Amino acid sequence: MEATKRTCNWSLTLVTGKCSWSLEAKPAVIRRFFYFGDKMIKTPVKNNDSQAQSIGIDLDETLRRNKKVLIVDDDPDTVELIKRILRLSDFDVVSARSGIDAISIVEKIQPDIVLLDLMMPDVDGRTTLKKLREITQSPVIVISALNSKDNIVDLLNLGSDDYITKPFHRDELIARIHAVLRRSKLFNDCSETLKARLNDCFETLNADSEDCFETLLKIL
Repeated sequence: MEATKRTCNWSLTLVTGKCSWSLEAKPAVIRRFFYFGDKMIKTPVKNNDSQAQSIGIDLDETLRRNKKVLIVDDDPDTVELIKRILRLSDFDVVSARSGIDAISIVEKIQPDIVLLDLMMPDVDGRTTLKKLREITQSPVIVISALNSKDNIVDLLNLGSDDYITKPFHRDELIARIHAVLRRSKLFNDCSETLKARLNDCFETLNADSEDCFETLLKIL
């Protein structure tokens, strides 16, 4: 797979498993990119132009943290497809081929969102969802070929934040991920605000329980 991403006045060509080259706008500087796992090493290479010079780095781009997505699916082709779609949309990705691996990875990296398949060996998606809800508040989107309405309602009631049926469209997947992340951020912001106000409340309240109860009613 090959894709091109443009930032400012340089272009970066992503080629799976290979290094790529990019030619700067004048004055010309050639940059070489090597990929090791998910990390990129950029090495400037001087050309024959005596006036060639490096161009400064946009720190806003360099320091920006992409959202981390955990893909839980036992089918390697599906995992690779979703990875490519997400990486082209500026998401960092990690995968798990089983529910057991998913639990372990969530405890290590705390992903911003989880994409969960249902039909997996050993531990199925429904059981994995229940275990995920015990250890993380990260939103979960179920992606499955099962399109029964009863099944969809059951998973939503169990704690899934959305449900996408296979096959899915690339743009729909990205749009649903962004929508779930927006709702999650709003909920987290409200929770933090409420916690701060409750802390202020208890610090200023007298020991009288009636005063405490009336103040909580005003906040809520």
